[in-house]
Amino acid sequence: MATEKKKLPGGVTAAQMDAWKKEGPVHIVEVEINDGKEKVVGYFREPNRTEYGTAAQIFQKSSPLAVGEFLLNNCKLGGDERIWTVDKIYMSAAIAAQELIDFFPARISRA
Repeated sequence: MATEKKKLPGGVTAAQMDAWKKEGPVHIVEVEINDGKEKVVGYFREPNRTEYGTAAQIFQKSSPLAVGEFLLNNCKLGGDERIWTVDKIYMSAAIAAQELIDFFPARISRA
């Protein structure tokens, strides 16, 4: 009888997590439900250059929440499907996902 593979939060196997980490950083979004008694977990990769640009355009034309929704849908690796299927959890995760977009401090000066 084969032993069952250990699952991480969100139903992800350790092997899957290791595979994702070989591709780059993995970000975890946790949404607490049932008065904090349960966490709904999703895993996301770093946005690429094109996604950074698109997120910046969405932010400029729409709202921070729309940026989070864009990132949830485009940087998804896996996790608990309720992140994407239950509206209140999805919106909470979208607010948190905005943090995937971060920039280094930069400035422009004259030579």
